[in-house]
Amino acid sequence: LDDIPGGGGGGNTGLGSCVACLVASDCTAAFGAAAEGYAYACNSNSCASEDVNECVLGTDNCDTNASCTNTVGSFTCECDEGYTGSGTSCTDVNECGSVDNCDTNATCTNTAGSYTCACNSGFSGNGTSCSDVNECASNPCDANASCSNSSGSYSCSCNGGYSGNGFSCTDDNECTDGTNNCDTNASCTNTAGGFNCNCDSGYGGSGYSCSDVDECKINGGTCANSCDNEDGNYSCTCGPDSYKAGKKALNFL
Repeated sequence: LDDIPGGGGGGNTGLGSCVACLVASDCTAAFGAAAEGYAYACNSNSCASEDVNECVLGTDNCDTNASCTNTVGSFTCECDEGYTGSGTSCTDVNECGSVDNCDTNATCTNTAGSYTCACNSGFSGNGTSCSDVNECASNPCDANASCSNSSGSYSCSCNGGYSGNGFSCTDDNECTDGTNNCDTNASCTNTAGGFNCNCDSGYGGSGYSCSDVDECKINGGTCANSCDNEDGNYSCTCGPDSYKAGKKALNFL
């Protein structure tokens, strides 16, 4: 029979041939306690020493976050991925900031034995790869504002002729707030986002620049007799009494 390794008292060997067994306890009685990592078995009425699988029996002392590997007469413990230690004692590894593979535009969150990656606001992806979101494509700004996309964000600015925060814009009345550039001899008319300038009666030009119209040179100012031009106006001299009528021809016979 095979030698019995590690029998009581430092190992009784070569005694199996002298002992017949019916059960394993007969071997223990004959040879003492089996060596650590082994157990007696009675095979065909002969004592034999067999390896004990501590990992299966649950007699190992591995950490709950470690893997047990059976060996001949013993076992080994190795911390699971995401943990570090001796195997009998394992602590979580904080991968964030050290070994994580999160995108630079993502946030790493440590978990027990692992970690997660989530793209930051303004970015989309799976966390390990994040790309900028063009918020302007969804028209978040006021209808009278312009949107500028930036990395991870965007901004809204009211268009010229409007005031507000970009998300809410109201029309500026340039005619009343004094920001128009109409000529002093022109009238200002407010429009949505702008204004119009029109020269007053008796003046001609773009509205931004107006000059006096010499009505007397245009069909004589419609005067029947003599016409006198004035700034923005004209007068007609009619009859022997030199009666003047502004912008109205009087024809005395």
